[in-house]
Amino acid sequence: MRNEVVLAFLPKAGLANKLLVWAEALVYAKENDLDFFVMGWRDIKIGPYLRNERKKRNYAFFFKNLNRPNIFYLLIFLIFYKKTLPFYGNKIKHKNSRRRILYFFNKVPNWDDYFYNLRNNEEFIRKSFYNMLSPKYQRIFNDDDSPVIGVHIRCSDFVNNKELFGLSPNIRTPISYFIDVIKKIRKDVNKNLKVTVFSDGRYSDIHEIFSLNNVYFSESSSDLEDLIKLSKSKIIIASYSSTFSYWAGYLSKSPVILHPSHDIQIRKKKKGLFEGKLDLNKKLDISILNYLKKF
Repeated sequence: MRNEVVLAFLPKAGLANKLLVWAEALVYAKENDLDFFVMGWRDIKIGPYLRNERKKRNYAFFFKNLNRPNIFYLLIFLIFYKKTLPFYGNKIKHKNSRRRILYFFNKVPNWDDYFYNLRNNEEFIRKSFYNMLSPKYQRIFNDDDSPVIGVHIRCSDFVNNKELFGLSPNIRTPISYFIDVIKKIRKDVNKNLKVTVFSDGRYSDIHEIFSLNNVYFSESSSDLEDLIKLSKSKIIIASYSSTFSYWAGYLSKSPVILHPSHDIQIRKKKKGLFEGKLDLNKKLDISILNYLKKF
């Protein structure tokens, strides 16, 4: 073990926020050739029980115990290492260093640009994400059955607040928005494309979307299964400010529709790969039209 190491101490947060911290620390360790450790997947959250959410955000069996420090290493870190925040800029010069430094990651990136430090490492992070999945979820990832239109409707701890919409995170996206986007896509493609809805909410929270035909609720058994299946959708419609939506988009190589009230970039821009808002008064981007005609 080197004298300078990276520790991702994941916050008591949802799956996608944990993944953001994990990925930032992982990239930092790779770029600076440092040992990488992570802990915090197995915490228990009280909020989902108090709010009587459908899914309790228990991630204990989602991932392999890769890079998890044992008690001996934790004691060494606590006693002999100086904890410091990561330094971004030039790479760390740690050759023959005698300093014992623990670069500590525990904060979710700012909502203005969650993926700023991740966009140039997409393939590395996708591969690392897959490699740490438990065998059950690797099988789900490898399943060829993919939704056509995957819609993520974030509810749970997000609130209805029209006044803060666009100004603050954690605000629910109106169901009418998803309905308008689905209708727009189907009209321009001239196909009644199947829609799969992924949500942490209950039927009563999102029932309006089922006024459309050929729309189905995902029967996934866990948050991680939802995330993987949403990422495999042929096109993704994201919720406003939802890191869960954005992580599915980050893992995906399909078009991603983002809500216009959150100006964010998830992936590195690539020709022919759409990511952004839809103008409901204009024809769909030609790359989306040509792509969806295959399904």
